[in-house]
Amino acid sequence: MSSLIQLIDFEEHFNDDVEAFLETSNVLERRDKFHVVSIIGPQSSGKSTLLNILFNLNFQTMDAGSGRYQVTQGVWMGYDQESHTVVLDLEGTDSRERGEFAGAYERKSALFALALSEILMVNIWTQDIGRLNASNLLLLKNILELHVQLFITAQKSSEKIPFKTKLMFILRDHVSSPLSKLTEVLTNDVKKVWGSIEKPEEMKNSLLEEFFDLDFYSLPHKNLKPEEFAEAASEMQAKFRSGAFLDCDVYNRKVEADELALYGENIWNTIASNRELDLPSQREMVSIVRCDQALDEVGQTLAAELSALEQELKPIQALDERSSDLMQRAKTIFREKTTRQIQSVVLRKEASLAENLSQVLTKLMRDQMETVNKTELNKFREKLDVLGSAETPWTAFESQTVEAFRLASSEFDKWCRAPDAIPQISEGVSTKRADLLNDLENEVEITRQEVVEKGRDALLQTFQQIVRKKVVPVIDLGLNAECWPGALEEVKHAIATVDDQCTMMLGSDGVGLHGDELELARVRVREACLSWLFGDLHKLIGGSEGVLRRMKQRFNQLFRFDESGNPRVWAPRDDVTTIFDAAQKGASDMGDMLATISLGEYGSQNVVDNNSLRELKQQLDSDAAVAFVDARHAQEMARMKTKVPMWAVVLVGVLGFDEAKMVLKRPALIFLFLIAFVLIYFAYLIRVHEMVWEPLRDWAAPYLQILKARLEEWIETNENNGNTIYSGTPAKASERTDSVLTGASVVESSAVLETSSEKQSLASNKKED
Repeated sequence: MSSLIQLIDFEEHFNDDVEAFLETSNVLERRDKFHVVSIIGPQSSGKSTLLNILFNLNFQTMDAGSGRYQVTQGVWMGYDQESHTVVLDLEGTDSRERGEFAGAYERKSALFALALSEILMVNIWTQDIGRLNASNLLLLKNILELHVQLFITAQKSSEKIPFKTKLMFILRDHVSSPLSKLTEVLTNDVKKVWGSIEKPEEMKNSLLEEFFDLDFYSLPHKNLKPEEFAEAASEMQAKFRSGAFLDCDVYNRKVEADELALYGENIWNTIASNRELDLPSQREMVSIVRCDQALDEVGQTLAAELSALEQELKPIQALDERSSDLMQRAKTIFREKTTRQIQSVVLRKEASLAENLSQVLTKLMRDQMETVNKTELNKFREKLDVLGSAETPWTAFESQTVEAFRLASSEFDKWCRAPDAIPQISEGVSTKRADLLNDLENEVEITRQEVVEKGRDALLQTFQQIVRKKVVPVIDLGLNAECWPGALEEVKHAIATVDDQCTMMLGSDGVGLHGDELELARVRVREACLSWLFGDLHKLIGGSEGVLRRMKQRFNQLFRFDESGNPRVWAPRDDVTTIFDAAQKGASDMGDMLATISLGEYGSQNVVDNNSLRELKQQLDSDAAVAFVDARHAQEMARMKTKVPMWAVVLVGVLGFDEAKMVLKRPALIFLFLIAFVLIYFAYLIRVHEMVWEPLRDWAAPYLQILKARLEEWIETNENNGNTIYSGTPAKASERTDSVLTGASVVESSAVLETSSEKQSLASNKKED
């Protein structure tokens, strides 16, 4: 590594040993074949570290473990043998070590570097782009103003060749923002600075590009992404050594190496003594310096008050009035101290003062607005939480939220009025107020949706209560084809009731929905109610099993019970076939009615499809046929019952007289007869015959099914041969049953028929008794 030299020390003295350093560093032998590069930027921003990497130098760098402090004092010089570049490392800007005099020194050192350097590197943090001070735009503005005069003099001199300067912005700790976007922002900022500076008449319409070239380079974070940083820095180093950054001869100041020390010293002495240096006139320079001093004094005068204002607990009382007063006093003090200076310079510096002070006051107002916005938003949320947690949150919801909204906006207007003396703050205040109102609207909308959901649930519960009270009984008891029309009327009433309540709860008197929003809410409530209704009716009917069960109930109601609801006892003269046909039709109608939930304008849904319904009817026909056979058997048994005539009783008495005497002469036989009678009677009372018969019937059931199947085959065969034997209709069922009861080829004693006839006979006997 090459040795270094402090070109300008902390006390602003130029080093007399610069020429010796240039000689020992082999710069002098390069004559005019060398370059000068310098760097400016905030203190502790890694300038020296970057120069060490790019030019293989050993400028002193900061020890991160010792905190942030000033490392480079004044201006240091080094020389890179590889790229033949003289490197100037400038003291960082905004250092606390120089305190109130930092601004004046920064302008001097930067102007010195700009006068000597072909490339002026501006080292800035990526996150500081867009900021006035942090990105060194104010310093750059002052430098450009002075450099314009330097450039004009160079053009007028016949002994010097016009030159340009490359401003290279080094974007440190670049993470994710597109470099093209950052480049655009910085380019626009520099152009604005160029457009705002005062220029001589002959340069009024000059463009920045005529005098400066802008270049941008980004570097990742050195500690967080060391490999990427090293790669990017290595790429920059390669470009410096290859001359890619300085491939244009227009940057060369045409200063010989042996003249560099004297040239630099003259420039610095001129700058330090505020002489012309081919820059503004001496009087204007004095005005600039005096105005800068006045700016520093104003800053010192108001520093304590500004600091106290910044430390005051937010929100600050009457911040707008106090800000206006500070601005007016600052301008007054400045004008008092610059009464003898050039007016154009005074006005320009006063504008700079106003701009800097506005930034401080704008930050205070921004903090004030953030505090007020946060406070009012939290208070507003608490009120909404109370409203939303109420038992009936929709009650006067709209009016209460409007009042809370008004109070929050009034509080903002009270604490965050824009100062009259700082009009540029007005736009920021308006924006923040709009942000607060937007946040309040969002909170209201979120809570309103929650309340609408609660209201929708409450309306659904109301609908459910009405349906269970009015609609379900109609369906549950409506075992006839008139079930759905009656249910539809009750559903219409329930929907109308819910619609009225929905308008009241969610409309202007409640939640505050209007027009299409209210209509959409009503539609959704109605859809939710109908969706629940159809689902509940599905459960009530019970699917295929429920439909079959209700069909059987309907059949039994019409066939096994009479019009009075009493169990039917089949008499010889009863028309079993007609009653059977009517019961079977009623059960079939019941199946048709329950198979589809039909609610008119509200739609319909199938409980069972057509195929399933057909299977259910077939199953019902099968069970109904058994009931029909039981009924015919009971009717036949009723025909066989007759009363014993009196003559038969007398005849039995006469003919059985001798047997009676024989029994009476034997008491033991009489006792046995009595015991047998008692046992038989008690067996009848406890239905022992049924206990024996049930297992016997279950045992015989498979054989009876086989017999039934063969009987059906026989009937089908006879039908095919032209016989008119019954095959399926209820009207012919009696004919088939008669043939079963009387035919010699079929076993009549079916266990099912005998059991049914016995039950009917017992019921008949009980009724006669």
